[in-house]
Amino acid sequence: MSNIGFYVSVIYNDDHRLVSGPYRTKERAEANVDIIRKYIVDNYDQAIWYGYGVAKVTGNLQPGCLDETLHLDGINLL
Repeated sequence: MSNIGFYVSVIYNDDHRLVSGPYRTKERAEANVDIIRKYIVDNYDQAIWYGYGVAKVTGNLQPGCLDETLHLDGINLL
């Protein structure tokens, strides 16, 4: 098992969150950015100002903080 994963990430000021993942490839994470963005914008004030993208992580890979909420757990995890 690889210790490299890709996450959908959200940034606002100094707050950085890995919200979905890990995915095996950058492309799989990129495919979920718009889904995550829509959910967050629909549910959080000011979310239109957040930055959305993909982050590469090495080491201890944990599920993203919104995977369970969005029922993404177990779908694209390594």
